[in-house]
Amino acid sequence: MHQPLRVAFDFSCPYCYLLWGYVQELRRTSPVPVEWLPWEINPELELEGRALQPGAPGISQPDQLGASLGLVPSARTVLSNTHQALAALEFAKDLGQGDAWLDVVFPAHFVGDRDIGQLPVLLQLAQEIGLDVQALEAALQAGRYNRRLLDNEAYCQEHQIEWVPTVLWGQEKLLEGVITFSVFKDTLKTLF
Repeated sequence: MHQPLRVAFDFSCPYCYLLWGYVQELRRTSPVPVEWLPWEINPELELEGRALQPGAPGISQPDQLGASLGLVPSARTVLSNTHQALAALEFAKDLGQGDAWLDVVFPAHFVGDRDIGQLPVLLQLAQEIGLDVQALEAALQAGRYNRRLLDNEAYCQEHQIEWVPTVLWGQEKLLEGVITFSVFKDTLKTLF
């Protein structure tokens, strides 16, 4: 088994959604080991998120980079606070369901325009993949995964990560920011 790629990401980033989709596409033909490193890029954002106006900065289509793979994010109406969604990923990882969480949250947010900053939305998504909804709610309300998210923040600062997504191989930054599928695929060919 190869060492995994590490991907610093946030659920609010459309380019992270694209990278998730690229991983899904490559996994159709070969295993791509990925360790997703949740990094909250808008920690100051109020819990209720912020309404976005159509055409406002931050919700434009990311240049149709994923259109050929069917990865076209919708124009979102809310910039969601992702703290609880990222903490819930850590909960899901502890149960061996991290990939399932990513597979339900990214499409819900970027295709379904669901506000993943709202606890009822997260609990419904958790139910869809068979997570214990009551245990998740208790963990989130107790802040059980806050320390892990702070540790991820410290890791990103220590490794001078400035953009999401950032793809790391060991300690080396392979790719950062806006990444096309062809560049991602070609880069992985050199590793696996």
